[in-house]
Amino acid sequence: MVTRQSKAQQHEPTASLLAAIVVFAWLGSCLGPLSSVQLALGAAQEDPPKRDPTLQAVLDRAGAYAKKYRELCREFVAEERMLQKEYDRKGRLRNQRNFVSDYLIVTLPSDPTLTVEFRDILSIDGRLLPRRKHLLKIFEDNASNAFKEAERATKESTKHNLGRKRYSNMVNFGLNFILPSARPKMEYGFEQQGGLAANSEWVLLRFSETTDETALRAVTPFGRKPIPSKGLIWLSLPDFRVLRIDFTFKQEDEFYPIAGRYLSEYAPGPDQLLLPARFEERFFDVKDPARMLFESVATYSNFRRFSAEVKIVPEDPELQP
Repeated sequence: MVTRQSKAQQHEPTASLLAAIVVFAWLGSCLGPLSSVQLALGAAQEDPPKRDPTLQAVLDRAGAYAKKYRELCREFVAEERMLQKEYDRKGRLRNQRNFVSDYLIVTLPSDPTLTVEFRDILSIDGRLLPRRKHLLKIFEDNASNAFKEAERATKESTKHNLGRKRYSNMVNFGLNFILPSARPKMEYGFEQQGGLAANSEWVLLRFSETTDETALRAVTPFGRKPIPSKGLIWLSLPDFRVLRIDFTFKQEDEFYPIAGRYLSEYAPGPDQLLLPARFEERFFDVKDPARMLFESVATYSNFRRFSAEVKIVPEDPELQP
């Protein structure tokens, strides 16, 4: 049950994945239930000693930005345009689908550090979906069932996706890799020769996970299993804001093989925030990385805020962060 007051303004599922239905949860950021693996961030720990002082200073600034971002990136709606493509075992295009959706980011009032994202599909391949009231309108009209309607809309969206099941994209997931709580489990370095002085407009960091406490985890009947990631993060100078995140992940375990790549790009939006502009998602054959199984490219535009007060009485345990 929900009461709301508004001041509106692929990876292909396989038997080896054991048909587990899993969600992503970005704890403390702009992300809600998602996909076929799960985020698991450990408790904050002290940074390892003897890290390069310049690199440490960059990580401090970038980590502070990532923490602040989760406070600012909320109560937004944007237009999302997405193209999904699914390939057969010989690498031939089997199916593709175009989506236009409203994309909402809403704060969970039960924990102000958490947000949840909802996708409300408006059209598929140029054909408008039979319309109930738009999800944004339901929120703005103070509907008592707004959260339940949002849940229903995301489940409807899931059945239209090609490839794997998911509720949303991993647009902002990469920010987790520079949160202070992630550092003890990561290795960082300057990717450019010359480090911070190599470029006057941006700095490029590389990162890789070094423990089994990975950000991405597969939820299986055998428990949560690690999926290690590594990649690159572009930070603007002199303010160390995230411009781009590009990372790959791979796990070759026979019970939950998975290999993929996520790329997020950010551009100026309302309130001088850098908001998602483009997100690319790809999944590959673990045994043959050159063979793509699924790809999705989404672009985001027309971000606008809506302020809201929401009281949520959870009725579905799957919605719990």
